[in-house]
Amino acid sequence: MKQKISFILICLLLSSLYLYAEIGNSFSPQNSTWKNPATEWFSKAKIGAFTHFLCDKNNFNTINQFDVEGLVEQLSNAKVGYFIFTLGQNSGYYNAPNPVYDKLAGYKAGERCSKRDIPMELGKALKKKGIRFMLYLPCQTPDQDLKAIKNMGFPAEPINKDREMTQQGTKNWAKVIAYWSKHYGKLVSGWWFDGGYQWCRFDADIAILYAKAAKAGNKNSIVTFNPGVSLKRATSAEDYTAGEINDPLTEKISDRWIKGSQAHILTYMGDTWGRHNLRFEDNDWITWIKGFTSKGGVVSIDMGVNYDPEKGPVGLIEKSQIEQMRHIIEMIGQ
Repeated sequence: MKQKISFILICLLLSSLYLYAEIGNSFSPQNSTWKNPATEWFSKAKIGAFTHFLCDKNNFNTINQFDVEGLVEQLSNAKVGYFIFTLGQNSGYYNAPNPVYDKLAGYKAGERCSKRDIPMELGKALKKKGIRFMLYLPCQTPDQDLKAIKNMGFPAEPINKDREMTQQGTKNWAKVIAYWSKHYGKLVSGWWFDGGYQWCRFDADIAILYAKAAKAGNKNSIVTFNPGVSLKRATSAEDYTAGEINDPLTEKISDRWIKGSQAHILTYMGDTWGRHNLRFEDNDWITWIKGFTSKGGVVSIDMGVNYDPEKGPVGLIEKSQIEQMRHIIEMIGQ
C-alpha cells in the first residue's frame, strides 16, 4: 500500500511539474517573480538590431523591392545576436500577408497586408546565419484606419490616437496575432508589443490573451508589452522588459532580472527612431553596453533603413550605423 501511495504521489508531482513547465513557457500570472528560462538565449545574445520599416499608402509598393538578402548580409557581418522587424504600425499597411486580418478588417488580399511575405523570407535567411528573429506589433489595430478600427471592434474615437481596448477588439486582434505566430512558427523567437498603455485600459488579462496568441506557433517565444518610456516589469505575462528608453547611457542594472523579467532596453542609434545619423560616439555606447550586458542585460538598437529605390536597395540599414553596430559588438566581445 505504501509503495502504491508513493507511486501515485510521484506521478502527481511529475504531472504538476509538467503542467507548471507548460504554463511557465507562456506566462505565470500567479507568480510575479517567475523567471522564464526561454530568455536564456536572449541574455547570451547581448545585443540585437531593430528597424522600423513602416509603409503607408504612398509607398506600399516598395515592399516588393525590399532587399532581404542584402539586409541579412549586413546583420550577419555585424554579428548581431538577433533582429526585430516591424510587421506594421499606425498607417494600416502591413509587411506580411494575413487573411485573418483581411477578413476581420474588411479588406481584400493585398489591399492592406502585402502579398509578399517579407518576414518569412527574413526568418529563413536569418536562420541560415544563426541569427534569431523577432517581430514588432502594436497592441491594437492601426489608429489611422477607421474602417479597420470599427470592423475589428475598437471605438472610433479618438481619431489618429490610441483608443481604449475593448473585449471584442482585443479578442479579434489576438486572432490576428495568432495567425502570424502559427504561420511563422519557430522561425520567430520573440515579440515586442507596443502601446500596452494603462490609459488605453491595457491590463493583465489582455497581456495574457496576447501572450497566448503570440506563442501559439512557438511556445518558447518570448514576449513583452511596452507600457511607455521606462525600464520596469509591466505585467506578469511578459518574459522580458520592453525597456523603451530615450537616454540609455545612465541606465544601470544590478541583476539580469527585474522582478522576474529579463532586463532589456530598446533605444535608438540616431537622434530618434528611424533616423540615419549617429548621436553617440562608439566608445560611449561600448562603455554603457558593457556595463549593462555584464549583468546579464540585453540591448536592442534601432537603426534607420532606406525606403527610396533611387538612393539604393530598399530595406538596407544606413551604412554608418551598421558599421557602428559592428564595431560595438566587436568591442563588447560577443
